[in-house]
This record gives sequence, C-alpha cells and structure tokens, in this order.
Amino acid sequence: MNRLILATDVLCLSITGLLVWLAIVRLWKRSVFRLTFSLLGLFVGVLILAIILAWLTNTYREWRIEQRLIAETKQRGIITRTDYAGPEWLRRLIDKRTLGMFWRVTWVDGVRDDDDLEVVGNFSHLCDLKLAGYSPGIREGSNVSDVGLSYLANCRELRKFVSQDGNQGKITDCGLNILVKLRNLQVLDLRNASTTDTGIRGLKDLPNLKSLLLCNTPVTDASLDTLQQIHSLRSLDLTRCIQIRNLDRLFDFPKLDVVYLSESQRNFFSKSVFRNPGTPQLHVRFNGQESWLRPPLEERK
Repeated sequence: MNRLILATDVLCLSITGLLVWLAIVRLWKRSVFRLTFSLLGLFVGVLILAIILAWLTNTYREWRIEQRLIAETKQRGIITRTDYAGPEWLRRLIDKRTLGMFWRVTWVDGVRDDDDLEVVGNFSHLCDLKLAGYSPGIREGSNVSDVGLSYLANCRELRKFVSQDGNQGKITDCGLNILVKLRNLQVLDLRNASTTDTGIRGLKDLPNLKSLLLCNTPVTDASLDTLQQIHSLRSLDLTRCIQIRNLDRLFDFPKLDVVYLSESQRNFFSKSVFRNPGTPQLHVRFNGQESWLRPPLEERK
C-alpha cells in the first residue's frame, strides 16, 4: 500500500511539474533569452524533484498516521518506544534527534488481546513485541489468538516475540505458521501455547533464531529432530514439556549454549551419557538453578 501511494505521488507531482515547466519554457522562448539545455534534461530534473518530494510527503504521512496509533495504544495501556528508522546517510548528515518524522515505533509491551494486536500490527518497523504478563491482583495474562497474530504479517523487522507468563494458550500451529514468515525473528517465546510437533517443523525456516521458549507446550520427542536442524539456536527452554522424554538428544545440539528444564525432568536423561567419556558437556538450568549436567572430564576422574 505504501509503495502504491508513493508511486501515485510521484506520478502526480511529475505531471504537475512537467506542465508548469512547459509553461515556463513557452514564456521563456518569447523572451530574448534561450534555453541552453534540452527538454529531456529538464524532464529528468523534474522527475528527480518529484520523487524526492513524493518520498518526503509519504514519510510525513506515515509519521502522522503512526502518531495517531501511538495515542491509541496509550489509551489501551500499551507501552511503546520509538527509534530512528530513516536512511543512514541522512542520519550521518543531520542529528537524528531533529529528524522527528523519521522516528518509528520499534518496541511494544503490554499487548493483551487480538484488538491490541490489530493496532500494533500497523507499526511496520516494530522489532520487539511483548505480550502482557500475569500480575496477581493487577492484571490477567494475554488473551492473544491466531487471529491476532495475523495482524503481524507486515512487521517484517520483528526480532523478538515474547509471550510471558499468563498467556492463555490460544496460539496454535496456525498462528505459528504466521510467525515463521517473519524471517528476522531471533527470540521466539511460545510458552503455554498450543503448538504441536507439526507447527514446530516450520521453525526450520527461521535462519536467525537464537532463543526458543517452548515452556509448557504439548510438543514431543519428534520436535527434537526439527530443533536440531536450527543451527543458529543457542538457548532452548523445555520447562514442563512433559511429553519430551528423550533428553539425551540434547547432546547432539552442537551449538546449544543453555537448556532450561524442570527439576523433575532431570530423570529423563539416561545414565549412559555420564559413563560415555565422549559425551560433551551440557549447560542446563533446572528451575532456574545453574548446573553442568555433565562435569568436565578432570572432575569425573
């Protein structure tokens, strides 16, 4: 839509500029002066000027729309932060603090439901998104469903999606299929979601995914095959994923830095991994407590 508006502005400004210039040329020819450059050169100059003016007009229009959206999110109790999102060359020439119309919302916290996401989905430069967390006696958790996630389709720059505790589990494989199309995602928090092994397969299409939280989801051992193929993955939360039993597979994740598990999941590791001297170390946090599941070789002797 923005490209269509920009193209329309360029066309209108080009036609207007050309007509004005032809009128000036005609008047100039009647005078004693003569033009020393071609009509084609004049047309190119008018076109370049029209493109610049159309770009500035479109940028200003987007900024005005976003200011109204920020006011609406404030009324909904959503917190937003802005940052410079204009051209790098312009920021080098002029202090970015003076380029107000190039600032866009990049960080959002406190989204509660699908209606909130319908508004937030209009922030095309959004990078970090946090759903509302649960606070006893203050607020309930988020009530976001797959319908709400569909509004994020245009947030191509989204890098962090954080569900937080209190999510009511309305995010299913359909919603996950929407999120995996956002290729810049680095942190994906799906705690308490209703995603299955089928939906997890789509995570292979996220080339930059570094942190994945599947806490309290119904995934099984079959998902470990998919997760092992995500070579960028560094942190994995499988807390309360009681259907994942073959935790020995985690030793086959060569680039995994840390795994989060429940204390009750400690028994899901077989004793053979401790007796095999070729088994690598695995950094695990049981209920938030740091632990080396397999100590260094010199400590085992």
